[in-house]
Amino acid sequence: MRGNAKIEISALQALATSRRYVREVPARADQHAVTQAVAKMVSKGDRRGAAVALLARNWGMRAQEATLQDLQRMRHEILTTGRAWILQGCKGGRQSTDRWVSSTPARLEAIEFALQTLPIGSRCLLDKTETVKVFYQRELNRCRRVLRSFGVVSYRELRAAFAADVYQSITGVLPMSGVHVPRDLDKKARAEVARVLGHGRIQVSSGYVGGY
Repeated sequence: MRGNAKIEISALQALATSRRYVREVPARADQHAVTQAVAKMVSKGDRRGAAVALLARNWGMRAQEATLQDLQRMRHEILTTGRAWILQGCKGGRQSTDRWVSSTPARLEAIEFALQTLPIGSRCLLDKTETVKVFYQRELNRCRRVLRSFGVVSYRELRAAFAADVYQSITGVLPMSGVHVPRDLDKKARAEVARVLGHGRIQVSSGYVGGY
């Protein structure tokens, strides 16, 4: 506000600690729990909320990314290249051509389900007359409660479970399982987790797969 740094305070100096988050427990969002939660959402008529859950769990999208993603583009990319890029709704508005995810039957199924829930005339889960905030208030917040009732604490937990899958695909073991992973292989897996989740720094992976 002053336009200079004559008056400033450091969080580290004031609190004697800095912001640091390293996951200490494995992600609690196995596919069976997610399937049950999605079925519950569908039964309540919250199909778009169910689509967000499937996209978060199978593609590692944030809730906003799943809400705003051009799903028709993704499907076309999958059918032509076998992979798809996550471009819309990214944190900070950043887009990276590096953030592609290979398709699998489960991932394609999640896209197909989401496409069936699109509002008329829209290429994403959001209606053309609707804002992200309104969608969250009307449907997504209600779906968060459904997730919690099946032991999944949040949509972010779905991203963490996706990250664990990515880590396991490279190392052969789930993160925080107590099994030793060679440092070079662990670093490679963390770099891949950071890439597919849309983070620019490998250190952020610790928030999803724990510390080394």
